[in-house]
Amino acid sequence: MVENGVNGITTKKPQEPSVNGGDTAGPVKANAKTGATGASQLELERRLLSQLSAQTLSSTRAPGAVGEVWSLVSANWMRAWRRYVNCRGCEEDGEMNEAESLGPPGPIDNSSILVSQAELNGSVNGSTSSSGRLRPHLLDGVDYSRLAPEAWQQLLGWYGLAPGQVPVLRPARQLGRLSRRLDIEPYPLRLRLAAWDRPNEQTVREFSRTDSLSDVSKEAVRLLKLAKRPFRLWLYDDAAKDAANLRPLPTAADACHRLDQLVFDDQCLLLEVQDASGCWKGKLSAGDASALKSIPPPPLPPPSWHQSQQQKVLQQKQQNSQILQQQASPYLPGVCGLANLGNSCFMNSALQALSNVQMLTDYFLSNKWKSELNTDNPLGMRGEVAAGYGRLISDMWSGRYSSISPRQFKQTLGRFAPQFSGFQQQDSQELMAFLLDGLHEDLNRVRAKPYVEVKDANGRPDQVVATEAWRDYKLRNDSAIVDLFHGQLKSTLVCPDPGCAKISVTFDPFCYLSLPLPTDRSKQLIYHLVRSDPNLPIIRAKLVLPYEGRISQLCSEIARQMKLKSADRLLVADVYKNRFYGVFSHEEYYNSINCGRDVIYVYELDAPIYSPDHTVVKVFFNTTADRLDNCFGLPVVFSAPHEGLTYERLVEMVTKKASKLLSIRNERGEFPVWWDPTDNDEASDCQPPPLFILRRTNTNLSSEVQIPDSLFNSDSLSKPRDLYLAARFSPEAKRACCNESAVLQYERHESLQASASNANRRTLSDCLKLFTAEEQLGKKDAWHCPKCKKFQCATKKFDIWALPKVLVVHLKRFQFDRICRNKIDNVIEFPLTGLDMGAWAINPQPQAPATYSLVSVANHFGGLGGGHYTAYGLNCRDQRWYEFDDSIVSPADPRSVVSGAAYLLVYVRSDLVHRSGESVELDRLTLAPADPDDHADNNGKQSSDSSCTSDSDEEEDLMDVS
Repeated sequence: MVENGVNGITTKKPQEPSVNGGDTAGPVKANAKTGATGASQLELERRLLSQLSAQTLSSTRAPGAVGEVWSLVSANWMRAWRRYVNCRGCEEDGEMNEAESLGPPGPIDNSSILVSQAELNGSVNGSTSSSGRLRPHLLDGVDYSRLAPEAWQQLLGWYGLAPGQVPVLRPARQLGRLSRRLDIEPYPLRLRLAAWDRPNEQTVREFSRTDSLSDVSKEAVRLLKLAKRPFRLWLYDDAAKDAANLRPLPTAADACHRLDQLVFDDQCLLLEVQDASGCWKGKLSAGDASALKSIPPPPLPPPSWHQSQQQKVLQQKQQNSQILQQQASPYLPGVCGLANLGNSCFMNSALQALSNVQMLTDYFLSNKWKSELNTDNPLGMRGEVAAGYGRLISDMWSGRYSSISPRQFKQTLGRFAPQFSGFQQQDSQELMAFLLDGLHEDLNRVRAKPYVEVKDANGRPDQVVATEAWRDYKLRNDSAIVDLFHGQLKSTLVCPDPGCAKISVTFDPFCYLSLPLPTDRSKQLIYHLVRSDPNLPIIRAKLVLPYEGRISQLCSEIARQMKLKSADRLLVADVYKNRFYGVFSHEEYYNSINCGRDVIYVYELDAPIYSPDHTVVKVFFNTTADRLDNCFGLPVVFSAPHEGLTYERLVEMVTKKASKLLSIRNERGEFPVWWDPTDNDEASDCQPPPLFILRRTNTNLSSEVQIPDSLFNSDSLSKPRDLYLAARFSPEAKRACCNESAVLQYERHESLQASASNANRRTLSDCLKLFTAEEQLGKKDAWHCPKCKKFQCATKKFDIWALPKVLVVHLKRFQFDRICRNKIDNVIEFPLTGLDMGAWAINPQPQAPATYSLVSVANHFGGLGGGHYTAYGLNCRDQRWYEFDDSIVSPADPRSVVSGAAYLLVYVRSDLVHRSGESVELDRLTLAPADPDDHADNNGKQSSDSSCTSDSDEEEDLMDVS
């Protein structure tokens, strides 16, 4: 018998909803402690809404413990609830009261995200009740919201559930194999369990897709009340009850595979338990006529010598065919796109950047990695990441495909790093760091890592300490990744206590350099000023502002630049698609304005925007034939005095303020005849119909109502502070009287005439100067001095001691401060060839050449809230640059490689860059040092294990939408 709930989770049955579809649990009862009524419920609902994410309407906190039950709710219902809560009580805030027109959202309705029983049974006119199963391919935050238990219980108590539906509950689980994280699983694996002798008595249970077969077996033994003896699992096909349709599931697969790699959703598993005599009977009860009659046949005997020879010939033919296909490759090897699997552009850009490192690619194409695969490394990933990357590189460089899907490789990554599973945008640099570290551990030549004691410098020469640190590091970490990508940093800490003056020197490895970007802490904003006098032209101007500040400071600067009367009469708005995308209050910070994307309009009003005797009127323009949010022209804003305000006065002010849009008039200043006088029986005496009608609307133009009479009352308390209106034209009136091009004309201010400053164009050397500059540690990052035994705000300095063969540079474009998080889009100039790093390496001993050539770049476009990753790569076969935009690959101009979007730079030492037609020596791919001191001169670390990160004291966390 199938139990309700998820893995035994039970819930209280909600009360039936009321007939009117309002509050489903009957009248709202007073709270016993606070005497709360409907008014206080509004406050509770508003408080709950403020605790949810503004974008996804999901609970912002993470699951607190394993087994904590979360709920999934339709995003459609959540958005309707938000609109209802925001509109209730709007009279107090001077907004439109839409509660009567919108009404409450009704019972919680998840029908848009759940499969009905009729759909599940394949019938058209079946039951509409819910099966409790999610529809496939739903997105978190788009199709459904995730609610914590306390939020779900509140909503359930207020609104109840729609008839015929069950709550969608998901318990918190530990997901991932190596990197564990606590989260909920929207799509658990649904399995039917039955005993071997009772196949028709099935119990449905849901398991995590990361569970193993042993987890299923333990649950099946408990549910089916079987003896705790050796058992085996079989896949059972209900439709074809034949022994040939049984497939064993060996328990040896537990350690290597997730559950979703062995079984599919809604499959049936039979549990066969060994009898007391230790035999596998494999017999079903005689009363079940449809039962299996025998266990699966034994395996086939080994093939004869003749059959084995035939198989060898067949394999040789297949290999020859593959060789012929590769020789007749229709595509250039390496010029292969990667399909976007849903916000996976961050992964595609990192893979393309590494793919164009020819030494690493040739290492995998030569299959040398197979002899160095380390599947027993406890810090590795059983060789799966290396094997998956090898298969991917083989396909990308086979020349047979213009693009491929990296789905299998992404699933492999997701098993060991759950943050890269799913469809959320991640940071390309974080993925590259994880991939390089995973490849290193999977290919580590050290099978048993010895214990190595960390030794202090104690005043010894740097050369001795660095050589010793690298030698100790190589005792535990030795792979092709170390030989290629790892360099060595010198870290110096100085105790500020004059009585101590301890100097601590350590030499640590690095896999990439995270370089801070220089910034002048200023930003340039281009805006359009709309004067209060509609006869004055719109002015386009530029303003240089401090990097952080409020809108009030912006208005003050604009008033100073334009010599206006007062800054408190300015309203700042972001205009998009002929409507307001955002209106900024003077208390907000202007850091949220994207100077390169947002179109900012500043409106001058006739009165202060917070005047108690005026209403700020914002008017959109649209036609009666279009949707309400399909606007044209430029919105107008003006201050309407409360005294003497009438509908006719509003129409007059709108007509005056929109004089640029309504500029099609005759010499007498009259509008042309746009209506048909013959429609009236008294054509000679007919008056023209109104040019437009005014309707009250809201900020997002989701609805419209007639302007209430209370707006024109003499009582100023009933008048709102802000009023949104829609001026609705007939299509004929718009064509005859509106000149949309007139509102796009503006005059250029002298601030735009100034030549573009090069202050924001910095070089890679500027970034390296910041990276190697001495800095003072803050109190939160205080260093514990081993000499004076105190936490000290020491001075810290990084220096590059030894350079790797492949230098990965991470430009830290994402800036985090106490107020907000921003992206720096400044162009950092970097050379394509001839990057001389010799001046930055402080090792006095002779080293290998320190000149580098660029081979690939990973780009990020957009901001923190959303963005897209692409890559540039220099193909080693034809020495041409290509742009990789997911599955689309196109030739690129080398001059376009240097841009403000460059995020990851991959350089290869110039003497190791293979040219077109040059043979690749496999010995050089093993990266053996030229002399015994080569390792000590070029790489290093103390006794700690490999960590593909630089010693930057800040971590960056990027989450943007492709």
